[in-house]
Amino acid sequence: MPSFQRSEGLTMTIDFDDDVGFEGSTMLCHATVDGRRVVCRAGMDIVTELDARAVQSGKPIGKEAVAKNLRPYFARKIENNSFDDEDRSSVTLAIHELVSFMQGH
Repeated sequence: MPSFQRSEGLTMTIDFDDDVGFEGSTMLCHATVDGRRVVCRAGMDIVTELDARAVQSGKPIGKEAVAKNLRPYFARKIENNSFDDEDRSSVTLAIHELVSFMQGH
């Protein structure tokens, strides 16, 4: 159960479900954030990129492993309050954000 620290000093608990699904070309997984369910979305471009890197390294992975690898990036969006809407019910990870996060920006 990962626990993350907010900048204002409050603890935020983010728990990810193991279930992974697809809605069209978007991968969906879920997190529970302080008791609220949040939908975490990633486009097929991200899934394809991570899968291609895994194949190149000789370690092919499935959709569950891709979702687990994306958890820190989803958590960062949640920590930064980068929700898709005002009701804070979803976050969507874009490929440019993934690259930026990986480069430490």
